[in-house]
Amino acid sequence: MNILFELRHPRHYYQFKAIYDILKERGHLVKIIATERTLLIDILRESKEEFILLKHTKSGSIALKLLSYFIYFNIVVKTVKEYNINLLISKASISSCFLKVIKPNLESVIFPDSEDVWLTNNYVRFFSDLIILPSIFPLKWSPQKVLRIKGTCENCYLDPKYFQPKKIIPSEYGYQEGSKFVFFRFVAWKAHHDKGQYGFSKSERKDIVKLFIQYDYIPLISFEDKPDEDLEQYINRFPKNEIRSVLTLCDYFVGDSQSMAAEAALLGVKSFRYNSWVLNDVINFKFFNQQQLLLNFSNYNELKATLIDSLEGKLNFFKPISDYWEKCGDVNTYICDEIEKRFIK
Repeated sequence: MNILFELRHPRHYYQFKAIYDILKERGHLVKIIATERTLLIDILRESKEEFILLKHTKSGSIALKLLSYFIYFNIVVKTVKEYNINLLISKASISSCFLKVIKPNLESVIFPDSEDVWLTNNYVRFFSDLIILPSIFPLKWSPQKVLRIKGTCENCYLDPKYFQPKKIIPSEYGYQEGSKFVFFRFVAWKAHHDKGQYGFSKSERKDIVKLFIQYDYIPLISFEDKPDEDLEQYINRFPKNEIRSVLTLCDYFVGDSQSMAAEAALLGVKSFRYNSWVLNDVINFKFFNQQQLLLNFSNYNELKATLIDSLEGKLNFFKPISDYWEKCGDVNTYICDEIEKRFIK
């Protein structure tokens, strides 16, 4: 098979990396086409991956966005023709829909990471030949098209078979050996889908960091936006591009970030998530909670009280992460086996 992976976000690279490697090792022609996002491109270059670059506009102008997408799509079409691509794999790319018009025999695999994306649910899925979905997603789509996997999309890149944390020596970054660490992630709440939502306020950030310091923990803080002045001294000094390895040094994760809360949970870190999305939550986080890997809060006082119980040794909630991985198995190999079974003529 001649396969094209379309990546539009750093998370997509991690989600598909093992699948890409397995299919390449099995002798398939595999190409990557990537949107021009700084972090994504940096990761691809650091990983020494060959890729085709798709320019991306940051302008708010609708006219410029349409022009940018026209240029973007034209490059995708040229790539499909040049490498005689017969299978497109993406998170849920709208390009797959338009490409079907130009090359009707092109087959498409999508792997959505959320059950509530309108464009995927109402449009993209109808043009897809295989839809990979976590078994926990409640969507009732055509069973002939759907491949259900155990766990979530994070399994693809955090399974211990595929992820081995790099050894990080705290003293090399100004921390004492044997220190207890807690990782905080505070998001900016400026994305269009964050309108009307909330996470930690400035005073709550200061209060929760102070709480852990009282229990002799060293805070490692990551701010998506400009850092609070009184917390700047606690900004994480470990490598930013090794954040998952850094998380494995920590006993706790506390934050209002969706993705990092999930990743911390699957790395076996006690994960405490606090934001307003919890009030009408997506299935992933309900699932992680049911697996006793993560706690969700929409009320700050409840979060703080539970953290105090945990720090005092009074909270008996979290299960060993090894139990989870044993139940899920190797989803990457399973996905690759099914792709070959369905699309090799």
